[in-house]
Amino acid sequence: MPGELPLATVLLPGDAPMRPYRTADGKQGGVVDLSYLEFVVEALIAQSATNLAVSPESRYYEDHQFLPESLRTRICKVDKDAEAYEKAYAVLLPAIKETGITVHGQGNAFQVPDGTDMLLATAVSQLLIDLRMLLVGIAHRCQLPLDKQSMLSGLKLLQKGLSKPDSRANLAFIEGLLALYEPADIPGLHGRVGVESDHVRAFSQFVTDETYRAMSREAGLLGVPARATVALLSMRRKLAELLTHPKVADLYEAGTTSVEIATKMPTPKSPLLARLLNPDAGYLPPLVDLSAATARAQSDWVSVGPPLRVPRDLEHLLGSGDKLIVAAPDQDDFWGGKLPDPPPDLLKGPGSSTSEED
Repeated sequence: MPGELPLATVLLPGDAPMRPYRTADGKQGGVVDLSYLEFVVEALIAQSATNLAVSPESRYYEDHQFLPESLRTRICKVDKDAEAYEKAYAVLLPAIKETGITVHGQGNAFQVPDGTDMLLATAVSQLLIDLRMLLVGIAHRCQLPLDKQSMLSGLKLLQKGLSKPDSRANLAFIEGLLALYEPADIPGLHGRVGVESDHVRAFSQFVTDETYRAMSREAGLLGVPARATVALLSMRRKLAELLTHPKVADLYEAGTTSVEIATKMPTPKSPLLARLLNPDAGYLPPLVDLSAATARAQSDWVSVGPPLRVPRDLEHLLGSGDKLIVAAPDQDDFWGGKLPDPPPDLLKGPGSSTSEED
């Protein structure tokens, strides 16, 4: 339809839990379990998402082909050429040079010279990852699972520890960008507590529902400061309309998600700012607090205990995971879990006999 507003795009969370495993010959280890991705779909519905984006630093960038088609076809890879990373690196280059760290793997690893404050080095590395995500959101109009307060804490630490003018000026620029944001609550569909629902199936139905799509279009305007307030009001009306559908109301209810929304756009006085906001100088991505949604996704994942989904680049070592003994998901240790005791023949070791001597 000519002139139709874009539907809301949400950047997929990048983390996946680690599950301990044991091979048939007794070797032990841990492996990332991609099965968790399907359990974050409820959070995507709550954000009125219709389109999904995934960036290179995500665990799921090369590993989402196992998803149902209704989800898989909605995912678009972004920042393939690392443009957002290069911009973020350029902004933080003075701080990187001042700390002396060497960055590898587009921010996923760094080396620290002797005598460097490890807290400062870690803060620079994390800020590089967060700033890249922010720039991905600007370039691709994505809602982001980004913690503003965590970014500000890292900035404060760096501002105290770094002294060179270029470092401090660029840190102040990032802080000024974050200062444009204010907290808000965005309305959306939340699963009813105690009611089991196939959120993946629900998502595939919502993305073709005209009322949900209308709400999604309004959600897509939350990053446009001049239109965000009206968009929130319109989302509430569309949500109420959606909940008049009995099949929806049986499984979902009205709820809100905490979010930071920019109240105005910065004035691009400096070439640096103009470059960062290019090509879209009218959009700053909403920063979504997914803590509550993540807690529920983790609880559901633990409750269901799905089969292990091994990343494709590890299948040559571990196979598909169906022949591994895997720790059950653990609510108290989401990033680990406890393996069941090994069978007795593995405990005896080589040369042991199963018969007792007289």
